[in-house]
Amino acid sequence: ILLTILPSPYEIEYYHQNNTEYLEAKKFYEKNLEEKMRLYKKISTQEKQDSTIYTELNNLNKEYTNLEGELSETQNDERVLTAMLNNYRLRINLLDEVINALSYANF
Repeated sequence: ILLTILPSPYEIEYYHQNNTEYLEAKKFYEKNLEEKMRLYKKISTQEKQDSTIYTELNNLNKEYTNLEGELSETQNDERVLTAMLNNYRLRINLLDEVINALSYANF
């Protein structure tokens, strides 16, 4: 019988806490994402808020959650950490494109 011992949530948290480069990047992207969401909600009216945007953001959030699970399975593989940061970039870029389009349409 082959047993796979996965790191506990505490081990994963320890890794995240001790990987300052990853943590700093994550904080940066989280803050940037929050700012973009606030701006999107501010410049878009209820009528103009596209449910497709929220669907895409939700899909990316689900992907991020899956990556978190994969991270525990892969013993904190750098490739997974990179994919997690890329996921933030995708969400930010999506919001940037929508904000730019809305800003252009409002002029």
